[in-house]
Amino acid sequence: MKHSLLLLSLGSMILLLTLIIPVTADPTISSISPDVGYRGDTVTMTITGSGFDLPTSNPYKYVRLMMEDQSNITSSSISSKSSTKIVAKFVIRSSKEKGDWSVVVVNSDGSEDVSSDAFTISDEMAISSISPTYAKTNTDDVSFTLTGSGLSDVQEVYLYKSGYDNLTTTDISTSSASVTGTFDLTDIDEVTYKVCVMDSLDVRKCVSSVT
Repeated sequence: MKHSLLLLSLGSMILLLTLIIPVTADPTISSISPDVGYRGDTVTMTITGSGFDLPTSNPYKYVRLMMEDQSNITSSSISSKSSTKIVAKFVIRSSKEKGDWSVVVVNSDGSEDVSSDAFTISDEMAISSISPTYAKTNTDDVSFTLTGSGLSDVQEVYLYKSGYDNLTTTDISTSSASVTGTFDLTDIDEVTYKVCVMDSLDVRKCVSSVT
């Protein structure tokens, strides 16, 4: 009878110890903002999710960008951190590879989450002018010239107006400082549009309006 009571008591202690051991959730990344950065710039990224538990010592070392066959980009500082949000700063050097990079968060216990291909590094595109700034509808061959910088990788140019279909052209010639091409304005609505460009990584830049 004494043996039975001892076994019961030990069993209760084991159960109690099991219940009070804290369980740490693995990190889960649900979103990042922004999701595009440019070579030569510094980006402040907000990572939201759950189960974040960065180490207290040098936490910036545990948030990084990763691409196959490339050296990691480790965050340079962490300005804010909680179990659901991390604000990290990344310095993107001009020599870094363009393309889609994965975002990695590593907890203090070594568990990690990888948000694959979540962040795109590209060259910044800027449009300073477009000529002409207006054209007549139902004209099938309207030539245009965009000037700016970082335009050598532009793959298409389109006119954008909320609530209307985009008018897109890939009939273009590019250089780092300009894009030339033609639009077919047959049956296009007579409204004011924004001029947008898109590069090979689907990064887009829209500026001022044309009519």
